[in-house]
Amino acid sequence: MLTTVHLLTGAALGKLTGNWLGATVLSYALHHLLDSIPHFNPSPVKGYLEGHIKGADIRDLFLKSLEPVLAIIGTLYLIFWNPSEIRIYMIFGAIFSWLPDLFVFIDWKFNKPWVKFFTKIEKRFHRHTRFLPGVISQILISALALFILLK
Repeated sequence: MLTTVHLLTGAALGKLTGNWLGATVLSYALHHLLDSIPHFNPSPVKGYLEGHIKGADIRDLFLKSLEPVLAIIGTLYLIFWNPSEIRIYMIFGAIFSWLPDLFVFIDWKFNKPWVKFFTKIEKRFHRHTRFLPGVISQILISALALFILLK
């Protein structure tokens, strides 16, 4: 799933639970549940896997960096649009719903042994599909999360 989906659903779950422990545990589990829904994931940045940042296609890097950056900005906006007493739970939800993808990045980029356990779980849940059905599932899930966040 895209970063947007994980951040929005985690923040929405934080709002619904109204406590940091529920937001943390349920959002982390929700990440894997969402990844088990067939979805479309864009391919890695051209040249990055082989040559890291120096070998990356700059245009492709820029375009594929837009979604996560806009997701973070948009989620923070929605969190701070909500009442102050529930924001911390929404922040916990957003962070922990995105955390499994951070573990995958740390494993891929830095090859740290401590993260292997988490990436095995993450990879076990992933289900990918073609573009259109995979994007529709993410739009529907994001729309539901937005409804909760704007309510």
